[in-house]
Amino acid sequence: MSEKTIEVEADTLEEARAQVQSQIPEGLHLLSEQVISDGKPKTVKAVADTTESASAKAQREIPAKATVMEKKELTAPEQRIITVQAFDERGAELEATRQLGHPPVIKRLELTGMGKRGFLGIGKTPSQYEIEVSRQALVEITYKVRAKVIATVGEKRVLARDNVGTRLDSFDKARSYWVNWMSSGNIPPFVDYKFKTESDCIKAITRISFIAKASDTGELISTEPVYYGYYQVDTGKFEVLICGKTLTYEMFREAMEKLAEAGGILKDKKEPTKKEARSVTKHSAESPSSVTFQREERKGLYIYYIYNGPSKDAAIAFLKTIQPPTSHNVYYIVETPEGNLGKDIDGIYEEQ
Repeated sequence: MSEKTIEVEADTLEEARAQVQSQIPEGLHLLSEQVISDGKPKTVKAVADTTESASAKAQREIPAKATVMEKKELTAPEQRIITVQAFDERGAELEATRQLGHPPVIKRLELTGMGKRGFLGIGKTPSQYEIEVSRQALVEITYKVRAKVIATVGEKRVLARDNVGTRLDSFDKARSYWVNWMSSGNIPPFVDYKFKTESDCIKAITRISFIAKASDTGELISTEPVYYGYYQVDTGKFEVLICGKTLTYEMFREAMEKLAEAGGILKDKKEPTKKEARSVTKHSAESPSSVTFQREERKGLYIYYIYNGPSKDAAIAFLKTIQPPTSHNVYYIVETPEGNLGKDIDGIYEEQ
């Protein structure tokens, strides 16, 4: 099984993913991707005695190839001497905090005037303290690292359980469905190509992006809910059929092109109607590329890669492109308006 690693950088994660898609060779598919950087602005803060020191400290935490977008001095350094009245040193510290509006760094606290103890609390007066306080500089730097994605592409890896279509692997089975459709007067969109041999059929149909051989059983499977397959119609004559109400115009055109390129001869076809053609927009919105990376979360020993998608279908399509983690501690989560789906070492699951 041939595999290839594609590494790209771009201004945004969406652009990086688009570049990966454009570099995938014919016949190969996206198997997994690793987002090194999502390309979004990030901030780092640092404190020090001076603004220059705080800025240099923050700069050391920024990656070498990052572009600095903005520097801010959130708090200026300050040293002051204030006089407060309190009954003890702890009270003097609290009074300094009240006056300054924040807990100060106390460099010196000196009693400058003794108060009166009074008698049984009567006539008691606070002492006077002189406090030298300082406030460190707080600097914030906003920076950005170009989005970077490392993708692995190769031959499609699917299992028999990934099949969501209906396989037509005999002429009798295909004819049975055609009889039902014709009797209902509602024949779905389809493409029907003729081939000379069974091996020609297999080579042709597996060129279509949503048809593949299952790695575990060798059976043909479809990752789209369509009717599909090949069968012998007569001695030395075979046909490949792709059909169904869910066959969008995009899928229809792909099947036409791939089967013709493989040497097939068109027997018959029915293009999707305008209503069915509009479903291409929905189909595109449910592609893996419609899912975007949001953040990485770490909870103890567990790592969660959080994504956002428009639908459960989009989430499933995206999660299928990710290799199952090799550790029980790693999870990929896609949040959607219809609920969240995830993938761990055991496979794809729906969060309850």
